[in-house]
Amino acid sequence: MIAATDSELFRCLHLPSEGLVTLSQEKLLRYYIRERSEYELTKQFCLPNREGVVTDLARSFRGDREAYFSVRYTLDDEHLVVGGTGGYVNIIGSDHPTCYSFNAHQSDVRAICCSKANPHIFYSGSVDGQCKIWDDRSLNDSIPLAITSRSGYSVTYIDSDSYDRYMVVTTLGETIDIWDLRRIPENLPQRQTTELRFDTALRIKAKNILEVFWRAKFSPQRTGHRYIYCGSDGGHIYVFDILTNQIVREFRKCRREVRDCSWHPNDCEIISVSVGLINCC
Repeated sequence: MIAATDSELFRCLHLPSEGLVTLSQEKLLRYYIRERSEYELTKQFCLPNREGVVTDLARSFRGDREAYFSVRYTLDDEHLVVGGTGGYVNIIGSDHPTCYSFNAHQSDVRAICCSKANPHIFYSGSVDGQCKIWDDRSLNDSIPLAITSRSGYSVTYIDSDSYDRYMVVTTLGETIDIWDLRRIPENLPQRQTTELRFDTALRIKAKNILEVFWRAKFSPQRTGHRYIYCGSDGGHIYVFDILTNQIVREFRKCRREVRDCSWHPNDCEIISVSVGLINCC
C-alpha cells in the first residue's frame, strides 16, 4: 500500500522522473516520488474551489512546463495581459473567450504593467534585462514601440505614473531605474521595422545599501508621483525623492524581507507584507 486517505480518489497518473499524482474528491492533488520502490508524498495542494467536481487529469507528452509570472488588467478592464515562460505575452479577453499570444522577449517575461492613461499601451520586462513598450493595436510583427537598453539584471517589476511620462523598473540588482517615456517620438510610423531604444533618465542607487529592492512603485497621484517607494530583502521600506535622488524616509518593521508594499491613495499610510507579517508605516 502506498498511502491511505479519508476521501474518494478519482484519478492517478504517472509522471516523468518517477513521479505520481492522484486526484481526490475534495479536489486535492497529491504528488509522490518513488525511491527504491517506495512512494513518498512530496507535496499537495487544493484546486480552486469552484462548483462541480474535477474528475480527470492529463499531462503533456512534450514535457513542457508553462508558468505565468505577472498579470495585469488593461485600463478599460477589457483584457488581461499575462507574462509567461519562453518570452511569451498572452492577451486574454476578460468578458469574451479570446486569446492572443506573441513572442515578446528571448527569456521569461517576469513583469507586466498596463498604462494608467491608455488602454492600448502596456510594458513588459524580462529575465533578459530589457523592458519593452507595446501597443496592442499593432502586435502582428512583435515589434515594440520602444525598448530599453539592457540593465544586466533580470527585470522583476514595472510601474508607471498616471500620465505615461515615466516608468520605474525594479531588477535583481541594487538599483532602481526610472525611464523618461516622453523621449519616445509621438508620431511613430504605423509599421516600424527597427527597435527604438532610449536611455535611463535616472538611476537610484542608495549609498551604503547592499540590498535587493522589491517592487518599486510611484507614490500616489496626490503626491505628483514625486516619490518612489519599495521594500528590500533587508527588511526595510525605502522612500526616495526622484527630484533629489535621496532617501527621504526609511522604515524597518521587521528583519524579514519586505516583498511588497502599498501606499494608501488618500492617506499617509504604507502597508507592507513579508513572510508571516503585515505591517503599517
